Amino acid sequence: MKELLKGFKEPERSLGIYPIVHDMGRKGCKDSSEYRQRVDRRLQRIHDLGYGGVVYNIHYTFDFPENESCWEDTAYIREKAEELGLKLWIYDENGYPSGTAGGAVLERHPEYEAKGLFYYSYWMVQSGPSDYRIEAPSGRLFGAYLIPEDPSKDIVNISHTADSRGVLRFKIPEGRHQIAMLLERELYDGTPCTQPWCPPRRYINPLDKRAVSEFINVTHENYYRYNKEGFGKSIKAFFMDEPMLMSVGNTPYPAVSFREDFPEKFKARYGYEIDRALIAVFSGKGRDVTKLRCDFWDFIADEYSRNFYGTIQDWCREHGVSSSGHLMEEENVLSHVVNYGSFYRCIKHMDIPGIDQLRSVPTELMKRDSIPFARLVSSAADVFGKREVMSEAPDHFSRVDRVQVPMDWIRASMNWHYAMGVNVITSYYGLYNRDYFSDEEIAELNDYVKRLGFILRKGERLSRTAILLPEASLWDTVGPAGKGGRSGKAEKIAKTLVDISWGLLDRQIEFDYIDEGVLGEAALCQDSLSFGSRQYKLLILPGIHVLNRTSALKIKDFAERGGKVACLNTLPQKTREGDDDSTVKNVFMELGQGIIYADADDPRLYEEIEVALLRDVKLLPDERRSPAASAMSPNILSHVRQDSDTKYIFLCNMAGATYRGRLLLKGGGEVMALDPRLGDAFAPEYSKEGDDIYVEVNLKPYAGQIFVVK
Repeated sequence: MKELLKGFKEPERSLGIYPIVHDMGRKGCKDSSEYRQRVDRRLQRIHDLGYGGVVYNIHYTFDFPENESCWEDTAYIREKAEELGLKLWIYDENGYPSGTAGGAVLERHPEYEAKGLFYYSYWMVQSGPSDYRIEAPSGRLFGAYLIPEDPSKDIVNISHTADSRGVLRFKIPEGRHQIAMLLERELYDGTPCTQPWCPPRRYINPLDKRAVSEFINVTHENYYRYNKEGFGKSIKAFFMDEPMLMSVGNTPYPAVSFREDFPEKFKARYGYEIDRALIAVFSGKGRDVTKLRCDFWDFIADEYSRNFYGTIQDWCREHGVSSSGHLMEEENVLSHVVNYGSFYRCIKHMDIPGIDQLRSVPTELMKRDSIPFARLVSSAADVFGKREVMSEAPDHFSRVDRVQVPMDWIRASMNWHYAMGVNVITSYYGLYNRDYFSDEEIAELNDYVKRLGFILRKGERLSRTAILLPEASLWDTVGPAGKGGRSGKAEKIAKTLVDISWGLLDRQIEFDYIDEGVLGEAALCQDSLSFGSRQYKLLILPGIHVLNRTSALKIKDFAERGGKVACLNTLPQKTREGDDDSTVKNVFMELGQGIIYADADDPRLYEEIEVALLRDVKLLPDERRSPAASAMSPNILSHVRQDSDTKYIFLCNMAGATYRGRLLLKGGGEVMALDPRLGDAFAPEYSKEGDDIYVEVNLKPYAGQIFVVK
């Protein structure tokens, strides 16, 4: 215990905040000597304020990446940081999204530009039999089709009727048909390429491993060439910023990202032409639509996660550093489909997965209009045994509104992050502003963050509840941007996921998000699902109507062995493998009363969850002195970790009013409280009832408190 208290009082520097500093002061310098003096002063100040290190990058010039002196400057920055004991992260891009190296990749290889298939559908329905002539919109014609209104009939491929100018002459068969075309074009106009905060530029094809390898060659390899002595030592990680598939935005027509060899690869994997899947994705029409749509997004998810994130991760691991950063729109599960195919699959390929949280106003951090995405990302880290989770944590939106956030809000933001499972903070906070914050305040903030990091890295997060991400259900209901991407059914699934996530958080119930890959690999152990070190007693299916056959059978075995399954708002009905497979529907009909079936906002659901989990740590509001199943403290976030025979419980108050309650510890134990602001330990007030202990909790506005239970 003495060692714990010493480490808590004076935690190591590397646990502090990492400011993101893109320009170390080279601009405007007369010579190298003046610039290095600026570097010395800036890094010394970062050191003196107690920061853990710095996120930095090369100074970009018009002759990047050929400017040797700028690369030599990165070596000087590293050497000076090493003298001061500061760790380094490398920001891998000139602007965002990561992948272009400020445009250098496409200047060298214009053939690596992002490509997409655009879907043009003529609005008038044509009746046959009749002759017809139509001209294709701009772009290379990939395919043209007649889509029958009768879903029992096959789609007719009329691509062969096109001449060199894109004029199609064909016969419409009997019945009513819609004419549709797929056109290959660059993904630029109307995409995020033309609407970023940094200067507009074209994007690489992130599905193409050659493009990603060239990005690595321009950036990562040069950093290694000039800084190899620091890799795996002072240099800790590469920071990627918002990479994404570029087939979103206000494009001329709905689009999906594409690569030239997809038709051959797709057919080899699934046994049929990719055209069928594409028409199902864009139109939602035809036979086996669910299977076709799921096959396509499953294919995209694999290609993207392996070729972009996997390629960068492999290089980083070979060179002794971690792959890190964050993706785009983590908070919106509907965007996950069109941005990545599978957010979870991409995150698995990051050694230090991350988020960006652009808000610091406590009420905005606790808004319930999106999933708690920090918990989504930290879940992946917990599930796959990764010890660190990063956040880019600025006060961006407050700055846009010209509002200076006070220090207690910044501290509340840190509490939010660490309660959710983040334990590395990279930051754009304007903390150099001496007119607003004193040096002492900034140093105290760094000490506060270090103490949270010291405690909340011990052992493992104690979660016995798994929420199965509704990926296949979203693949079935979310269309490409501009075509069904916000369908009512998709919105309902997303809302169900949001509601159950916050419902658990409001009751301080620990949980992980998992995907069907984790479910498939999990072992059945008595009444629990076991994956790595995780043991789940309860599996929650939020609005899921589509499952793999193997997932349904695994859930059936889990329930029959005594595991608890909760289906929210709907029962799974469709088998991903095809319309003629009724495995999923039959499984859940057979389970019947053996599962919990409720709406995500039904209080009775949480009563049953409490019975299923039999929690030995529970927070009770002051007005409810008994361990009622429905007890809620909606402005209190918790984080419970287990390390051998010791539990670490972090509670934080995200509200502007004092919170009073009691922490129930079933089975008793020795309890000590830690104050992360002062670094002190003290004995909290408590009472005993039989073997149980009730610890008094008194949290001031935006405050955090740690309890250590032996």
